Amino acid sequence: MSPARPPTRSLATRLHGRATMVRRRAQGRWATPAILRRRFREFTGGELDPLQPRTMSEKVFARMYLMDRHNDTSARPLVDKLTVREVIGRVVGDEHLVPLLWSGDQAEAIPFETVEHPSILKPTHMTGGVIRIDDGLNVAAARRDARGWLREDLYWPGREFQYYRLPRRLMIEGFLSDGIPHGPLDYSVWCFHGRPQLVQLRNHTRDINHFVDLDFRQIEVYRPGARDERVPRPARWTDILEIARALAEPFEFVRVDCYAVGDHVYVGELTFTPAGGRLRFASPEHDERIGALWSFDPAAPVLDVARFPAFRTSAHG
Repeated sequence: MSPARPPTRSLATRLHGRATMVRRRAQGRWATPAILRRRFREFTGGELDPLQPRTMSEKVFARMYLMDRHNDTSARPLVDKLTVREVIGRVVGDEHLVPLLWSGDQAEAIPFETVEHPSILKPTHMTGGVIRIDDGLNVAAARRDARGWLREDLYWPGREFQYYRLPRRLMIEGFLSDGIPHGPLDYSVWCFHGRPQLVQLRNHTRDINHFVDLDFRQIEVYRPGARDERVPRPARWTDILEIARALAEPFEFVRVDCYAVGDHVYVGELTFTPAGGRLRFASPEHDERIGALWSFDPAAPVLDVARFPAFRTSAHG
C-alpha cells in the first residue's frame, strides 16, 4: 500500500544479490541453529537460551530457532499474503481485506496496462517489496523486479522458518491513502496471549516509527527519543484493537498490522518474528519489560490448528 521505491536496481546490485542468495542456500538448513545463535550473540552480546528466553528479542530468536528445529509449519500459511486472507475474512470479515485486484505466479502476466491506477504490486511470500503502479511506471523495470521477487525465498536471509518454501506469487492490491506522509500508516498491534498490549506506528520511510499504549499515549520503548506529534488518534482506534484481538486469539505472540483509511480499517498481515529478533528497544530494560508479557512455551507450536479451526487455511491440509 505504501509508495514504493522506483525499480532501478543496477545489474551489479542484482548480481550481488543473487550471489548472496546462492551463498546462503549453500549453507543449508542444517546451519540455521548456529547462524541464529551467532546472530543473537552479535546483536546482544549474550548467549541464546531457546528453552528459557527472557527478553522480547531473545523470545523472537527462540521462536525462530524452535520453529526450525521442530519443523513447525503451522504459521506458514498465515504469512502468505494470499492464503492469510482466508483467515482474515473468516475471523473479522471480508470488509477488512484490502481489495485484491489480481494475483498470479508469472511476472509476464502482470496486467500493468489494464489494472486500475494507482494500485500496489507486491510479492505474496516476502516482506518489504512493493511497487506502485501508476501512469509513470517503468513497466520493463517493474517486471524485472517482480521476476527477482519470484526467485527469492525469504527464509534464507533471515532464517525465519515460516517463510521456508512458501509458494512464490505476486498480487496487486488497491491503493490506500490516509494523508500521512509516506503512508498509509501501519498500526502494528503487538498482541500477547490474545490481548493487544502496545501498538507500533510506522510509515513507509520509517521517519514515523514509535509506540503508543492502548489509550494512544506515546511511550518511549523503542529507539531513544522516538516520538512524533504528527499522528492523530484514528477515528476507528477501538476497532483496530478489537480486530487485532480477534486475530490474535490463538497465539502467544503475534503482531497484527492494520491500516486506518477514513472510516475503514484494513488488515495487512500477521507477523510472528518481527525484525528477525533484532529489535531496537530504547534500553535492555525495555526489552525485558516487553518480553515479560510473553509467557513463552518452548514446546508449543505457533498455532494449534486443532484448537482454533477458524485459523485453518486451504494450505494447512
